[in-house]
Amino acid sequence: MKSFLNLAIAALLAAPAGAAMADAFGSGGMGAITITLIDLDPNDGIAPSLSFADGFNLQMSGYVRAATPNEDIYREFSRVGASATTSIASGSSTAWSSASGSATAVAGVGYGPMSVQGSALSGVDTSGVFYSLIYGSGAQFTLSAHTAISFSVDGWAHGQTTLGGDPETGFDESGGAVLQLELGGTAPDGSLLWDRQQGAAVARYALDANGLVTGTTEDWAGRLTVSYANLGDGSADGLFLARLSASGYSVAAVPEPQSAALLLGGLGAVGLMARRRARRA
Repeated sequence: MKSFLNLAIAALLAAPAGAAMADAFGSGGMGAITITLIDLDPNDGIAPSLSFADGFNLQMSGYVRAATPNEDIYREFSRVGASATTSIASGSSTAWSSASGSATAVAGVGYGPMSVQGSALSGVDTSGVFYSLIYGSGAQFTLSAHTAISFSVDGWAHGQTTLGGDPETGFDESGGAVLQLELGGTAPDGSLLWDRQQGAAVARYALDANGLVTGTTEDWAGRLTVSYANLGDGSADGLFLARLSASGYSVAAVPEPQSAALLLGGLGAVGLMARRRARRA
C-alpha cells in the first residue's frame, strides 16, 4: 500500500498545474481623408472655399506593461511630428506585451493613413497590458459662407481574446481598437456645433452552451463621415480631429475546470487511501 500511495502522490505532483494561458490582441487603421465641399447657395456669388491654419502636428503616445512574479515592467513611448507634414512611428515591448503605431501626415488637413496594434500575453502569475494612441492637435480651418463640408475616411478595427474572462473567478481579458472623428464649427448665433462618429471593435469573452468561458473575435470596417454646414453670410471657423487607439490586457486564468477536477480527485483518492491505511495500522 505504501508503494502504491507514493506512486499516486508522484503521479499527482507530476501532473501539469493546468493554469490556462491567455492572449489578447487589438489593431486598427484608417486610410486617407476625403474632403467634400457643397455650395448651399449657388446664387450668392460666393465660390465654396476652404483654408487650413498652420500649427498642426501628429502625436503618438502609449505604453506596455508586464507584471511577473519577479518584477513589474512599465515602458512608455511617444512621438510628436515636427511639422504638419512630418510622419511618425513608435512603439515598445516586453516579453509579455507589445504596442506600436505609425501615421502619415498630409499637408493641410494634417491627418493621413494611420495604424495601431498591440498584444498582451499572460501565464501563471503573469499579466500583460498594451495601449497605443495616435491623434493630432486638430486641423483648424476657415470655411466660406453658405457652404457645407464633410470629412470621410475608411477605417477598420479588430479585437481578439483567446480565453476571455469570468468575473466570478477574477480572470478577465480584453482587446480591440477604436477610430473616432470629430468636426466642430460655429453656428450663426455664435454657438459651437459638433458632429462625432466612431467605429470600434472590442473583444471580451462569451459563455458557451456548457457554461465554459471562451474568447471572442470582433471586427468592424466601414466609412465614417462628419459634416458641418456654415449657414451664415460670412466665413466661419472650424476644427477637425481624428483619433485612433488600440488597447488590451490579459490576466492569467484560474486552473482549467478539467485540471482542477483532476487535482481534487487525486487529492481525494490520496486522502482516502491514507485513512484506510490508518485504520489498518
